[in-house]
Amino acid sequence: DWVKMENVIRLGIRFLDDVLDASSYTLQENQLSAQNSRRIGIGVMGLAEYLFSKKIRYGSQESLREIERVMKFIRDTAYDESVNLSIEKGSFPKFESIQYGKAHFIRTLPAIARLRIKENGIRNCTTMAIAPTGTISLLPDVTSAIEPLFSKAYRRDDRVGSRVYVHPIYKSLLESGEPCPDWMVDTSDLTAQDHLSVQAVCGSMCDAGVSKTINCPKGTTANDLSKLLL
Repeated sequence: DWVKMENVIRLGIRFLDDVLDASSYTLQENQLSAQNSRRIGIGVMGLAEYLFSKKIRYGSQESLREIERVMKFIRDTAYDESVNLSIEKGSFPKFESIQYGKAHFIRTLPAIARLRIKENGIRNCTTMAIAPTGTISLLPDVTSAIEPLFSKAYRRDDRVGSRVYVHPIYKSLLESGEPCPDWMVDTSDLTAQDHLSVQAVCGSMCDAGVSKTINCPKGTTANDLSKLLL
């Protein structure tokens, strides 16, 4: 539902911008730094669930194209709303049109977005950040951030207690006796390259930090890791 997602993104940008003003800062230096750049970071969770709904295997070329499409939509909507806020409330205090326009990430934005920023400024220095959303994602019962499904079925032990999680799709497959389809994957089914490819696509569409675990199989050597990182 692209229309609903757009509305949620725009509301999220406005909410996070308001949080900067509503927050209480212990040190004046922290408040000054936060206000000067007005950095915010709207993120995601449940990306793997989205791929499940489309029956696309996480890490595949098809998934990378779909993830890029989604992340680009989030990026463009977030920047558009931050410009709208700039028109209403003014740009972040340290905004300099020429220097901001030269930034590598800004030069990857659509031409219409760069033109709007040049003409109207922008409210927030950055608008996106992909946080881990690990424990938080347990509340809506979806996969965390841009991670794949951790495990089709597992027991979690923490300070709250011990609980068993079985993914609804996997549960229905067990009950029906159907084989697990190729697109129904968890971390044990994926290569380190699958993880890295997803991170790379999301990183190219995100102006701040990207949290991503790259699970490597037992026996991975320092040389293997070096090749992967390079």
